Amino acid sequence: MEGELYNYAAMADTIKIEDITSNEQNQMILRQLKENDPDLEVIYIFDESFDPDEAENTHDYIHINGDDIGWLGYYVGQSTNLHELHLCYGNDDFKNFYREMRSNTSIQKIYFNGGCCVMNPVEEQMALFFQNNHKLTTIHMVDCRMKAEGARQLAIAIGGCSKSLKQMSLIDTEWYEEDGSPGDIHLVNVITAIGNHTQLEELNLKNNSIGREEIPALATTVSCINNLQKLNLFMNDIDDEGIETLVDSLSDGSNLRELNLAANHRITIDGWIDVTTLLEMFDSKLEKLDVSLNYIGDGGAYIFSTALGINSTLKTLGLQSNRITRRGWKLLSKLLCDTSSVNNTYLSNHTLFDLTSEESFLQGPIPTITPDVHCYLALNRSTGDKGKVAIAKILLHHSHFEVQPFFEWELKVLPLMIGWFTRAVTFIFTYTIGETAYGICPEKINSMKLSVIYDFIKEFPMLYIEPVTRKEIAECTALEKELMNQSPGDNEASLEEIRRHKARAMRRLH
Repeated sequence: MEGELYNYAAMADTIKIEDITSNEQNQMILRQLKENDPDLEVIYIFDESFDPDEAENTHDYIHINGDDIGWLGYYVGQSTNLHELHLCYGNDDFKNFYREMRSNTSIQKIYFNGGCCVMNPVEEQMALFFQNNHKLTTIHMVDCRMKAEGARQLAIAIGGCSKSLKQMSLIDTEWYEEDGSPGDIHLVNVITAIGNHTQLEELNLKNNSIGREEIPALATTVSCINNLQKLNLFMNDIDDEGIETLVDSLSDGSNLRELNLAANHRITIDGWIDVTTLLEMFDSKLEKLDVSLNYIGDGGAYIFSTALGINSTLKTLGLQSNRITRRGWKLLSKLLCDTSSVNNTYLSNHTLFDLTSEESFLQGPIPTITPDVHCYLALNRSTGDKGKVAIAKILLHHSHFEVQPFFEWELKVLPLMIGWFTRAVTFIFTYTIGETAYGICPEKINSMKLSVIYDFIKEFPMLYIEPVTRKEIAECTALEKELMNQSPGDNEASLEEIRRHKARAMRRLH
């Protein structure tokens, strides 16, 4: 029955679910689809090698040999509540499935997982599904084998796909000619087709052997996608020439926020210098950059710390497995907190707060990272207020302010500095790494405030003494008038004391 093309719709009113499959879970899923159950929003399709006892969800459909999976395709095509479809198995037997499910217009995300032979000639009907479904936002393909005709069909399908598409993933995909020889040129055609989707927000091309042949097409594509925010090129064959071309395409009005270049070992220090230009652009929006597994060394630490000295958007820089020594971490420490002066500390980077990679197997702390870098990252991460972070770093490393540069404003700037210390009390910081404790306390803040006041009064004694003295004289005069208006005879002793105090104050002004 599977190889036949017949009218499922004509038989739908008379067919019994029990006659379609003997598997009880499959029967339940088919009933839910037939009844358009709103609770069934996702389906995973596995082949019979999948152990039913390992099924963790009630939406796992196991294709048992001999069952007609075309019925599943028919009911999927009729559903208006299904939002996700995961194909963990697929081959020529799926001809009827793809033909019937193409009419579905409710699926928002479709996943091809685990060795699917996607877009074989018998599956040309999938192109119509991509074209007609105006709710489709995600196409995710991982570990799929793609021959020439299938790649051609995929490029056609993507090129004609609805403009609702937001996420496109081609991960660990293998590209072949029909005779089984490598066919990377087919990836170029697919990448070019992706360029039709200027509304795309996320493009994931992990582990596709992207090199010089594919880079021109990729550069053209990303330059067309104005709203691209995430680009993942993990584990490809990009070299210095390729990265220069790619960076050029991202340098003009790019909205890119996340870029993954991890495990591109052919990029040398010259290529990473090109990458840092993305951080130095005045309108850079990059928040995450992963360059882990590239062995950039201390030279890479230098160029990235230099570029980040003028960048205020990057929050995460993946640096794991890059052979950075203490010399390199010292450069990064200075980037995060330059202790050479109060002003340099204030101008340090207060945005970067993570140096770990997003790749799941790289999660966790970097073994060689130094405690001071840990401390500064924690400070940057502690609050979104960079002003407070700057205050904490200054108080952490400076016990005395060099106030001489402020003397040209005389005492006008003193209230501002006192207010700065007052606000600093609200941001007390403590942090411990191993046996090393970092922190600031209110006592240190108050001591520094008194020191600043002392330095100003010492430099401008008369600017401080005269206004204080005149205020003192005015208070004595007012009190003298008040006592005179009462009974001078009864207040003679008090009046005499006030007048002596007033006379001493007046002598200070001469």
